[in-house]
Amino acid sequence: MFVGSTAAFGLVETIRATGLGMTAEFVTSQLYEVTTDATGFGRMPPLTRVAAVEVVATKGPLTATAQVTLDYALPVQRLQMTLR
Repeated sequence: MFVGSTAAFGLVETIRATGLGMTAEFVTSQLYEVTTDATGFGRMPPLTRVAAVEVVATKGPLTATAQVTLDYALPVQRLQMTLR
């Protein structure tokens, strides 16, 4: 399952995924918070069976948002964001 946006999930904890030729499947939705070090490095907990994530970075009044589709062929997912 791949999604164009995570906006519709909101604070919902359980999501029902279904579609043509697909048996309904129930998956959970969770919010994670990561604090980075002075260089901006942070690490999410291990994630599995994730189609997409939305990352929001803030520092004072500065923010940045990115929607990311994970590439499971890579051992590490990298994301660079610029706060504006």
